[in-house]
Amino acid sequence: MKKSFICLLLLCATPAFAELDPFSVYTAKAPEGCVDSPIKKGEFTLPELIQIGICNNPALNRSYMSIKSSEANLGQAKSAYLPGVTASAGIQQKNQKIEHQSTTKTYPYSGNLALSWLIYDFGGRSAKTDQMKAYLDAAEFSYNATLHDTVLAINQAYFDLLSAQEVLKSTQESEKTFKKSYEESTKRFDLGLVSASDKLLAKTTYENSRLDVVQANNTVKKAQGALAVLLNLSPDTELKVSTPKKDKDITKLEE
Repeated sequence: MKKSFICLLLLCATPAFAELDPFSVYTAKAPEGCVDSPIKKGEFTLPELIQIGICNNPALNRSYMSIKSSEANLGQAKSAYLPGVTASAGIQQKNQKIEHQSTTKTYPYSGNLALSWLIYDFGGRSAKTDQMKAYLDAAEFSYNATLHDTVLAINQAYFDLLSAQEVLKSTQESEKTFKKSYEESTKRFDLGLVSASDKLLAKTTYENSRLDVVQANNTVKKAQGALAVLLNLSPDTELKVSTPKKDKDITKLEE
């Protein structure tokens, strides 16, 4: 019974000691708002895209884990200032049998506790601690640089996609205009009001406008793929982005 109690006590104490942070080295926090749920459908705002990119970026996750590793190394280096305690316990079962008597059982228990504390080591612990602190600072700077690069790249890809979409809308409107002009030129040619060269020029302009639409659409697909890659999504993912509210107000036509 006593042996089971000792084992249970050790098992309960181990997680409690593992969660202690006496030196306050575990200060880095993971990005908030990251959930393992499917990405919503519909239009994405720039903050939503940045949130997805931060949560899904492998390089950023790797930098964050590097920080946590450096924090653990710093904590290990500082732990050298703490005293060391070694505890051991044991139990034995002995059976004794005397002639003409029943068997007797004894359960002798034993326990040992040793305490050691290094008072001075000529600067070895402080040098190790400073080294681990420098490694932690380097890991944090690397994480911040990766974070800034990620946010900047998503911003650029977002506005590139908006620009490509606006160019596509412009080319589509131009195509409609040149198509109408070509149809009018064809009717006028049938009535003998314009020459064949005028009709051919209108047709050429219309065909070029159709080509511009195809090229603009390909540019949109390319911009969507570049943004999807930054978000760690499949390159063929079709992302719809919303125009910033301020831009909508500026470009809004007065009725």
